[in-house]
Amino acid sequence: TLVNSLVRVGYRGCVWTGYHGDLPPWSAGGNYEGDVYKCPAGPDVVVAFVKVETGLHFAQYKPSWLLRVLEEFEPTAEGIFYFDTDMFVVGEWTFFEQWLKFGIAATEDAAYPLNPQHPLARGWREYATKIGYTHWNDTDAYFNSGLVGVSREMRSFLVLWHDVMNAIRR
Repeated sequence: TLVNSLVRVGYRGCVWTGYHGDLPPWSAGGNYEGDVYKCPAGPDVVVAFVKVETGLHFAQYKPSWLLRVLEEFEPTAEGIFYFDTDMFVVGEWTFFEQWLKFGIAATEDAAYPLNPQHPLARGWREYATKIGYTHWNDTDAYFNSGLVGVSREMRSFLVLWHDVMNAIRR
């Protein structure tokens, strides 16, 4: 559904997909290029499957995956978007291209407001302080990582996110 929606709204390019186990049945008709399995998904759209070997939940692996795509698979890309697989896109792809020009694209979870005094927000702040991060902007919103876009210029955001996720496991 996600890939079909991307095709419908004008996306052209490669959709990088990490997977465990077997490839989905709908991917038949593609071929391997090294360790990457690529299958056509529409006009000028290819889905590239990369086996991901990690014991982490994808929510914790996401910044590592985004960095890998930017650095290893798409080293000339101007940026990257991540969409959870249960999403579908209804706006024109040009909107997302424009959004990325502003640095970081993030979506607010409107069903989950979170003021700076909320116990979760205070817990995250306490955790961040313990690992050396002391500068932040308070917000009354909860940004979820189901849709995130990062321009190459803002790659440092992905590195920071990656470092914070790795610090949790120490």
